Amino acid sequence: MAYDNLLLHWWKRNQSINESPPLPLSRIAGCEFGILNSFLALLILRVIYEYYRDRRLPPGPRRLPLIGNIHQVPQVLPWRTFHQWSKKYIRAVVEESLRWRSIVPGGVPHAARKDDTYMSYHIPKGATTVPLHWSMSLDEQHFDNPLEFRPERWLAGPDDDRFTNFFGYGRRICPRRHIARNSLFILVARVLWGFEVRPPTGPDGQPKTVDLHLYPHQRRLKQSLSRAVRMLAGL
Repeated sequence: MAYDNLLLHWWKRNQSINESPPLPLSRIAGCEFGILNSFLALLILRVIYEYYRDRRLPPGPRRLPLIGNIHQVPQVLPWRTFHQWSKKYIRAVVEESLRWRSIVPGGVPHAARKDDTYMSYHIPKGATTVPLHWSMSLDEQHFDNPLEFRPERWLAGPDDDRFTNFFGYGRRICPRRHIARNSLFILVARVLWGFEVRPPTGPDGQPKTVDLHLYPHQRRLKQSLSRAVRMLAGL
């Protein structure tokens, strides 16, 4: 199953206007998976906005989200409940981003250390197995409407059987997975800290769907950094 992605639009655009690509396709194809999730985190902030819209922030200074204070709760009492809620929801957004568009759809190949049987199929020792992260991430048995981006599914409660190994497992697990998760968390948190992100409004007055086209856009990025700039200037 194919999905909308930056690399596809980039390639079609160069083909349609008969331009020579500035870099061979092979040079950028490998990096697309890693960058895409960070970029998606920006695009899907409109989903977060729907929840933040009805939770007006109380007045007063806000702390700049840092790796070191992800797990800290501010001492200012009016912020405590909101901070606890937002931390959980941003984590859910990160998990849903990793699930919704897998970093490595085909997974990393593994080798069977001994003869095994799976669903009546015999797997001989030494055989190469490829875990399809794409298939497991979109399993309808564990993810209702899997093609829909819905962070709330990670707040409903634990499901021990659903796929969560987005960075692999075993000896081939990504050694920097914790850095990646924290980086995505900080990316989302800092954009929300400094900006109010809204999708453009369509002719019918309803929000328009955000896509991945590499063209000029009309997304509304309302800057709200005046207080933040003063805070940073004092650091």
